[in-house]
Amino acid sequence: MNNLEYTQHIEKFDSQNMVNILKNFTNDVKNAIELGQKAKQLPLQLFSKEIIVLGMGGSAIAGDTVRTITSAIEGFPFVIKVVRSYSFPKNVDPNALVVVSSYSGNTEETISAMYEAEEHCTNFLCLTTGGIIGNHAKEKGYPCITLPTGFQPRAAFAYSFFPLLLLLTEKTNNEQLQQSIEKALEEIVRILPDLTERYQTPNSLTNDAFSIASSLYNKMPFFFVNSDLFDTIQLRWRGQLQENAKMFAFGNVLPEMNHNEICSLVTENEFTNNIVIVLVRDVMDHPRVKLRFDAFSSILDETLQSKMITIYGEGDHLLTRMISLIHLGDWISFHCAMLRKEDPSPIPLINSLKNLLSNA
Repeated sequence: MNNLEYTQHIEKFDSQNMVNILKNFTNDVKNAIELGQKAKQLPLQLFSKEIIVLGMGGSAIAGDTVRTITSAIEGFPFVIKVVRSYSFPKNVDPNALVVVSSYSGNTEETISAMYEAEEHCTNFLCLTTGGIIGNHAKEKGYPCITLPTGFQPRAAFAYSFFPLLLLLTEKTNNEQLQQSIEKALEEIVRILPDLTERYQTPNSLTNDAFSIASSLYNKMPFFFVNSDLFDTIQLRWRGQLQENAKMFAFGNVLPEMNHNEICSLVTENEFTNNIVIVLVRDVMDHPRVKLRFDAFSSILDETLQSKMITIYGEGDHLLTRMISLIHLGDWISFHCAMLRKEDPSPIPLINSLKNLLSNA
């Protein structure tokens, strides 16, 4: 399929121009960073080292990404937990910072957890476009990062992620750490345009996103990652394929899956013939995890002889590599949607479920 044919294909199946959102990711990142620089001035009360992020879907993924990157950076003092639930944990420090993250501001699980949190904690920060949470923040006087409207929540990742990361980085009062994050942001903004240019062309030889999508779109992908670094990546990739391409996607983490799930891949059968294994690796993988990846790959070659893909993020800084992988996964999900002739924007089953719940 040449560029003209693929453009016509996109015009037919991409009713809400998801492709333009992906092409504009660099600008969204720049705008989100600017929003984060302003957020540094928010008058937060003193809070403990415990941070609880309340969120679902794309908002929770943004919180998870902050959790992952900060836990991997030496000197970052905060411990972050993401809560995807109606309930708020009972054993949280009363001085913890509770981050209420909901793009729409109307996510019922997050609203419920927020109300429960108010029975235990006093320090709140909201990230939203408005809705019930935005109005509640105004009534209570909670600091709020107001996100730009017009996005689907999963497409607003940059705005849910970068402002929170920059705000927390500022609160570390660690100048060396702050400079490291700033350099990573510069690298991200520098390399993203080239990645976007590469990922949008339907060429399996030069475009990793299209090549991988061509291997996945009519199969069941299994993403295996290092639990210390990229558990969030496999969650994001699975969610994007499920929502955008309307396809099954699964994942797990090393080393844990080596102690259980690996047994299900012992031989070729009707099920394993339809899966594709995707290994997401990194130069910062623990030495033993690196050995596990190598051994796991060797076993798969011997037992399944199935399609197996190995991926590394791009960039010198871990944060850059994480963002490059998120961008790659978003493009993979879009190309899978096009190859499956699915419109990536509508999510009718989610909307039907919400309608049933609203009447219950």
